[in-house]
Parts: sequence; C-alpha cells; structure tokens
Amino acid sequence: MKTIFRITVVVLCTALLLVLLGEAYLRWHYFGLPTSEKHRPHPYLQTVLRRDVPFVDGEALTENGFRRTGATHTGEDVRRVLVVGDSCAFSISSSTEAQSFPSLLEAGLNRAFEAEFEVTNAGVPGYGSLQMLLWLAQVFDEVHPDEVVIYGGWNDFRILMHDRGMLYIENNCLGMPRMYRHRDYWALRDPDAGLLHRTLRRLYLYDMLAFRVEAHYVKERMREFRRTHALSELPPEPLLLDEVFTNFEINLENMIALARGRGAEVSLVTLGTPLRRSYTPVQERTVRERFDRDFLRLAPAEMSGYVFAFNDILRDLGKRYGCEVYDWERWYHGAGDDDASMFVDLVHPSDEGYGYLTDRILSRLPSRTGAQPASP
Repeated sequence: MKTIFRITVVVLCTALLLVLLGEAYLRWHYFGLPTSEKHRPHPYLQTVLRRDVPFVDGEALTENGFRRTGATHTGEDVRRVLVVGDSCAFSISSSTEAQSFPSLLEAGLNRAFEAEFEVTNAGVPGYGSLQMLLWLAQVFDEVHPDEVVIYGGWNDFRILMHDRGMLYIENNCLGMPRMYRHRDYWALRDPDAGLLHRTLRRLYLYDMLAFRVEAHYVKERMREFRRTHALSELPPEPLLLDEVFTNFEINLENMIALARGRGAEVSLVTLGTPLRRSYTPVQERTVRERFDRDFLRLAPAEMSGYVFAFNDILRDLGKRYGCEVYDWERWYHGAGDDDASMFVDLVHPSDEGYGYLTDRILSRLPSRTGAQPASP
C-alpha cells in the first residue's frame, strides 16, 4: 500500500509540476501580446489600439492612441476637427501617414482657409457604430473639436453577415486569435461566471484549451456551412436585419446628439465602394475576377444592396438633423468611369481615392466653418 501511495504521490506531483511549468511558460511567452499585435483588450470597447506598437511602416501612434496627421497646433484660434470611424477613417489602406484621409483633410483645410486647422484621426480599424459612439464619448473632451466627421459602418455590415450564418467567436476572435487568448480578454468576457469558472479562467493553460476547443468547433461549423449553403439562398431574417440597421441608426443618432450637445457640428461620410447597385452578367463576372473573391457567397448586387442601405440611413440622418453629408458613394459612381484605382478592395480607398474624397469635401465645405477662404 505504501508503494502504491508513493507512486500516486509522485505521479500527482509530477503532473502538478508539469501543469505549473506549462502555466509559467504560457504566462512568460505564449499568452503575452506579441510585439506585432496592434490591439489590446478593453472592458467595453472590446479592443483599442496599442500606443507602444508601430502600426504602419514604423509609424507610432500619439500618446492618446491616434494616428498622426501633422504638426500639433496650439492656441484658441485653432479649429479642431475630429474624424471618428473604422479602418476607412483610420486610412489603413493609405501608403503613408501623410496620405491618410485625416492628414489630407488637414492639409487641404489649411491651404484653403486663412485659419489654422488641426484634424485628429480617431479612426480605429474594426470598430462598429457602437464602438465608435463609446470611443467618441471617451475622446471628445481630449480633443474639444469644433467639428466631428463620422466615417464608418463597414463593420456593422460585417456583423450583418455574421447574423446570416458566418459564425465567429466574439466578432473578430478568429481573425486575431492571439489577442483573444490574452487573459484580460477572458476576464472581461464573462464577468458573471461562477466561482469555479472564474478560478479556472485564471489559468492560461485552461484558457488555451478552451479557446482551441471552441475555435475548432466553430471553424468546423463554418466549413460545413460554406460547403453546403450560399448565403444568398438563406431564408430572409427580417428581425435580425432590421435590428442591425436600427442599431446603426440609433448609434449614429447618439453620436450626433453627443457632439451637438457639447457644441460641435457633425458631418457624415457615406461608405464608398466600387460595387454597383445592379449588374449585368458580364459586369458581375468582371467584378468577381477583379477582386478575386466570392463576396461571402452573395451576388455583388446583393452585397452592395446592404451597403447602400447603410448609406441611405446616413443620408436620412443628414436631412433629419441638418448634418452635412459627404456622399462618397454617389461622388464615386457619378464620376463616370468608376476609376478602379480609387479602391484597393471592396471597402478601402487607395491614396488616389482618399485624395478624390478630400478634394470633393473641400469643394463643398460648408460655410459654418467660419473661416475665410485663403487669398489666391
């Protein structure tokens, strides 16, 4: 009996030692945010950009977590513009910091008017309208803008696609798995969990196993779904669809109310896209070949239909609340030949596209800026 007891103790101690060594290794290496990870978990925003990590080609964010636009302006006469949105506002597709939409807008405003303008780039890649609203509430008093430019909505569209069957773990989880293995995320993920679950969640080893199991089964369901279904053939889900559009509208209304309540004007930018409202069979084949993708198994016209529905909401909000609407979508399609060089994909403008958008905004800049045009 003593021998069996000793063997049992040795086995248990060895197993415990291996668990502790594995846990120590994970805490030291595997679960720490890698130097390449550009986001970190956040209690209610889900993620925020890391200020200590270069985002694009060595560019460092400002101490407030914004992408830089130019020289900092000081003084009471500086007119401040805050650009809030997703990766399009952040301009993740621009070749350099200077070619980002907020940078081009700042440079254009300072050329066009006899006043100093400072444009703050508060776009965050991956943000939907609810995150944009919460982020605006957080950063507004840091910037004290005279004008808020809202440019985003693509991630609400992505949520819409998830509701139609593309299941992910907590929105972006499979896209950025290392970040979502971080213990801070799991601690925030389920604050109402029981004592045993909360205790186990303190172990990185448990987190790793739980994540791998969950990710495996979700991926398998995704693969099976995509093998057997086309999203365009799914039965309509009006409640889900209506909820996505309603939430987008409500979040934008709250952003307008927040900015107006603190003395700032609001401008809205529609979602620009090379997609059209309708396609001939030849045009559809061409656009599929050009972007080399299956559009989440949607016909291009169906995908664009959802995007244009978001834009219709933006136009309606502009009319209802007297906001200037910079209609990127209609400007682009009204240009005639729909220059393919203006977009790098279905969502993100190129340098040329951002330049075109900025030029059109400057040509229609509302008189409420109060600044006098620069002398020729």
